[in-house]
Amino acid sequence: MSSLLDLDHDTMGEKCPSCNALRYLNPDMVLKTNEKCYHQICDTCVRHNYENGQARCLIKGCEKILRMQDWRTAFFGDLDVEREVDVRRRVARVFNQTGDDFESLQAYNDYLDMVETLVFDLNLSATMPSTRPRSSAAAARLPRPRARPPAARRRAEAAAARRREARELDLEE
Repeated sequence: MSSLLDLDHDTMGEKCPSCNALRYLNPDMVLKTNEKCYHQICDTCVRHNYENGQARCLIKGCEKILRMQDWRTAFFGDLDVEREVDVRRRVARVFNQTGDDFESLQAYNDYLDMVETLVFDLNLSATMPSTRPRSSAAAARLPRPRARPPAARRRAEAAAARRREARELDLEE
C-alpha cells in the first residue's frame, strides 16, 4: 500500500473528472485511459459504469460509446505520448514494409516520409474524419508486402541450402 509520501507533487493533484475523487485522498486510485477518446477516469468509475457492456463516455461533451475492455492503465504519464504510440502502432499494422520491399532508397525514403506524415496527421486530429479516407487511399496505393517466412524457417532453409552446396562440391571432387 503506497503512502502519501510516495506520491510526487504532480500526481497529488490528479483527479477523476467523473466522480471528482482526488489521488491526494485516495493514493491507490488508478486512472484508466480509453484509446478511442483518450479521456481518463478512475478504475472505480470504469467498473461501475461499464461492467454491463457498453455505455457513453462519462466526460461531458464526449459522445463516444465505449466498452469495459477498451479501458486500460496508461503506460506513459503524458496522454499525448500515449496517443502517439497508439497511432504509430495502428499505422504500423498497415504500413509495415521494409527497405527490401522497394527498388531504390529514394522510394523507401518517400514511403517513410508518407508514413510519418500520416502519423502526424492522425495524431494531430485523431477525431477529424478527413484523415481516414486519406489513410485508406494511401494503403490501397502501396504494393502488398511479400510474405516472409518466420526467422527459424529461413535459417533452416539457409542451412539446408548450405548442406546441398557442400554435397554438390563433394560429388564434384
